[in-house]
This record gives sequence, C-alpha cells and structure tokens, in this order.
Amino acid sequence: MQNEKSKSVVFSPFVHFAEGALAPFQALKLVALHPRLWVACLFPWAVAGAVGWLFIHQAMALGGSFLAWLALTTGFSITGWLATALEWLVAGTSWILGALFTLWLSAIVAIPFSDWLAELAEAYTDPPLPRAAALQGWWSRAHWRRLKLDFWKSLASLTLSGAGLLVSAIPLLGLAGPVLLALGMALQFLAYPQTRRDEGLMRSLGFLAANPARSLGFGLVLLAGFSIPFFSAFLLPFAVVGGTLVYAKAHSSE
Repeated sequence: MQNEKSKSVVFSPFVHFAEGALAPFQALKLVALHPRLWVACLFPWAVAGAVGWLFIHQAMALGGSFLAWLALTTGFSITGWLATALEWLVAGTSWILGALFTLWLSAIVAIPFSDWLAELAEAYTDPPLPRAAALQGWWSRAHWRRLKLDFWKSLASLTLSGAGLLVSAIPLLGLAGPVLLALGMALQFLAYPQTRRDEGLMRSLGFLAANPARSLGFGLVLLAGFSIPFFSAFLLPFAVVGGTLVYAKAHSSE
C-alpha cells in the first residue's frame, strides 16, 4: 500500500502535465459535440480574426520598415543569400510576435464573449463544477466587477508573458522564458471559471502555484498553437473551454 502511494506521488506531476496538455484537444472534441458551444465560439473567432489580421499585417509592415531603416542608417548593403535569410528571420519574428500580441489584445476585446463561452462549457465538464453564483443581468454591477477582474488578469498575463520574452533573450536564463510565457498563457485562460466564482488575481496566481504541472502543460500547448499566425484566431475559443476543463479537474482533486 505504501509503495503504491509513493508511485502515485512520483507519477502524479506527469499525469497532471498530460491533463493540462490534452485539455485544448478535449475542448475541440467537446465543442464538436455540442452545437450550443459552436454558436458561442463564433464571437471570439470573429474578434480574434479581425484583430489578428490587422495586428499581424502591421507587425509585418514594421519588420519591413526595420530592415529599410537598418540599411539606411548603417549604409551596409546586404545581398544574396544573407539578405534573403535576414528577410526571412525578420518576417518570421514579426509573424510570431504579431500572433502572440494578437492573442492578448483579442482576448481582452473578447472578454464578454469568452466569459459566456466558459459559462456554457461548465455544463459539460467532467467532473462537474459547482454552479457559480448567478448574476442579475449583463448590466449589473456584479457582472461589470467580473469583467474588470478578467481585464486585470489579462494584463497580469501579458506582464508575465512579457517577462518571459525578455528572459528568453538572456543566455543563461533562456529556458525560463518559455516557462513564464506558458504560465502567462495559462493564467489568461484559466481565469474565466475562476472569475465567475469571484476569485481575484491573487487566487488565480495561487492556482498556478498549487497546480504547476497542469498549468505548465496547458500553457505550453497554447504557446505552441498561438505562435502560429492566424491559427491563433481559430484556437482562442478552445483555449477558453480548455481552461474551464483544467480548472474542473483541479477542483475535483482538492
């Protein structure tokens, strides 16, 4: 019995990591099975698609302007394969950064729709989540308080992820960068079921600390998906539903 308990303690972080990593794929399956969720996904898709097209287009334009500025100020003319490689590097970096910043901007703009999608998804979680306190209406003071909480959590997510980008540029600390980025992603999309239960920013950060394996697995998969330009717009609703599923799993094991 003691030996089995020891094995459970050793392997549980790997199990929790897998639960978090699989959550976006389980969300895809859940949405496919329930037409109500299809409809709720349309609004985040529309917002993310519009913001993504505008933001990534601007990021690409800024990348081209940077190359032109570099040639003008340094007077260094790069030709041949080196010029092509530099153009691809700047274009790729612009696309990835544009996709990541599109995520946070579209997540903020789509907060009301994402909150509604998370609320609908709670009806299908396994294990089921206890019902959140009902609001009097969309224009009630309590509803606006929850939207404000989601907004501040989105800014905290952006700050954490921005720290990850900065740390990634430091040679000895580079590996910590993706971890911070992933935790920033997890914070963003775990927030919706937490905020519906009036859990503030510190409670959300405490959840990451109490569930590091689940949060990291979930965040790393999202980081990989959201780094692909335009695919990020498609992924947004599944990240919202996936965060609800991860929260339900963690809630059941408390």
